[in-house]
Amino acid sequence: MPISKRILILAGPSGGHLFPAYAFAESLRQRLPESALQLVTGQRAQPLVSRWNGRLFEKIHYLHDFPYPRGFSFKTFQFLIELTRGFIQSSRFLSSFQPELCVGFGSYIAYPGLVLSAWKKIPVLLHEQNLLPGQATDRLIPHANHIAVSFEETYRTLKPGLRSVTGLPIRSALRQAAQTARASEDGRFRVLVVGGSQGAHRLNQIVLDGFSRLDGEEKTKYAVIHITGKQDFDRVKETYASMEIAHQVFPFVENMQDIYSRADMAVTRSGANTLFELALFRLPAIVIPYPYAGGHQSENAKSFAASGAIIFRDEESVSADWLMESIRGLRKDKARRDAMSQAIAGRHRPDAADRLANLAQSFLCPKP
Repeated sequence: MPISKRILILAGPSGGHLFPAYAFAESLRQRLPESALQLVTGQRAQPLVSRWNGRLFEKIHYLHDFPYPRGFSFKTFQFLIELTRGFIQSSRFLSSFQPELCVGFGSYIAYPGLVLSAWKKIPVLLHEQNLLPGQATDRLIPHANHIAVSFEETYRTLKPGLRSVTGLPIRSALRQAAQTARASEDGRFRVLVVGGSQGAHRLNQIVLDGFSRLDGEEKTKYAVIHITGKQDFDRVKETYASMEIAHQVFPFVENMQDIYSRADMAVTRSGANTLFELALFRLPAIVIPYPYAGGHQSENAKSFAASGAIIFRDEESVSADWLMESIRGLRKDKARRDAMSQAIAGRHRPDAADRLANLAQSFLCPKP
């Protein structure tokens, strides 16, 4: 007889929170097809979530976005007002849905619902994507029954039985695409550039300055696939056209599996999703972390760099000349690319979504 359970998934409005939540929901839906899954996220997520498979979640609750402010200012009062509203709204949908398990993927959007769940004695399972946990996750630890992490280094001091290393859940579409071998369509060395959702402008400019240093003959050896973010799209596209280098420029790409499969290397930020997706596709990468947001991208990058999986440098010490020399070096040195490919592939946990689903099932269907 099919098992029917009620599971509430709570995640911040960025792709860094939502994509692992989606991958986890896919795995859980396969295991418990008759169960009810609902999602809580921020209003900023609506454009992304609206393109998802409509059959995955029965209902999606959108809360007002309230990022945690730095320092004390008028934004602090706004945050407290929205946090209070979040508690009121979360109380309402918890009472109506009555979940048997709540699974959180970070950000203060998830905080009210998870705290209230703990107060109501509903099991709380957390997943932390980054090596350095966010403030919301840190503050939710006392309310959690269990926490799953992507990096071995995260929360190592927690007492045994409270923490599991699952890896980072990756969507099935990417996992399936990664099984297809890469092949260059025209013999050019394909460089994927991912500006990311935060701090894209500085990275975009460094990359453009780097490729502008190539002479005419060398430009024929490269092709660039550049994801710019919305603000820089027109400017970056025009700049590549004026340089006469083969290019494809996008403000955003939803089906990243189509892009990863065509690249020979990447230049990117170091959000957890990006790094573990690079690992899935075995892509050598030059990584320049976003220097803000609590420094968590830098810690992610250091962990990958320690195993030789990436070339890592802080933004403040990156020059266009250094970047272009590094790209040129990887193009010419296939042995190094192969070594980096093997090293980064070792960071991928192919069963991460299933590991997290196993933990969820242990709360939903405890063994006698």
